Amino acid sequence: MSQQEIVLEDENKEIKPPPYGLLVWATGNKSRPLARKLMEKLPDKQTQKRGLLVDDHLRLLGTDGIYAVGDATATKYAPTAQVAAQQGKYLASVFAALAPQEAANKAHSNSNADDNKKSSSQQPKLTNRSTTRTKDL
Repeated sequence: MSQQEIVLEDENKEIKPPPYGLLVWATGNKSRPLARKLMEKLPDKQTQKRGLLVDDHLRLLGTDGIYAVGDATATKYAPTAQVAAQQGKYLASVFAALAPQEAANKAHSNSNADDNKKSSSQQPKLTNRSTTRTKDL
């Protein structure tokens, strides 16, 4: 492992990067450089030195579309693996719910681009990216 790459030894003793779609890096409870940089960039919203402040949906306060879980966050919950696992499952369900919405938004945007090429009339665009419905998950 290095700062740029994660590698594993496979059954043939070959060392290569593992295949993955989304990488979740689980670190210790010391604040990582990324978390510290986010805190520096958002001094009005990120006021806790222990970790990143998030809302009830694990969205980083002061941002749109950044989520944080586990001991990287400063929440009312204990910074334990059990809590992080629960947060991870919750966030997976949030992402699963958002994926079709994002695909619909993209398809609608592409459709609008095609329509705009054909005519000058403006089509309404889907712009609601709210995750407030995730409370129901």
